[in-house]
Amino acid sequence: MSDRIYYSKEAEHYANTERLVLAVMVLITGLGIGTVLALLFAPQEGRETRKHIADGAEHILDNSRSTGNKVVENVLDGVGKIRRTVEDRVGV
Repeated sequence: MSDRIYYSKEAEHYANTERLVLAVMVLITGLGIGTVLALLFAPQEGRETRKHIADGAEHILDNSRSTGNKVVENVLDGVGKIRRTVEDRVGV
């Protein structure tokens, strides 16, 4: 990444931490500016934009619930298969 020479591992760690914090701050600032600009130049009224955002969030939540339910079903099926295999091998 760079050819800097550090006097200790602590100094190198501190410099890397500072760079990471700066990068995160720049990212958050950019996201904030982008959000404000998007809302300022949105082609819809505020009420319509809020409804659109709420509908999108509800859609994401529904998809997350559906995916979560599928994961739980798959895990329970897997546990049942493992249990049957163990019972068969043990002879219960």
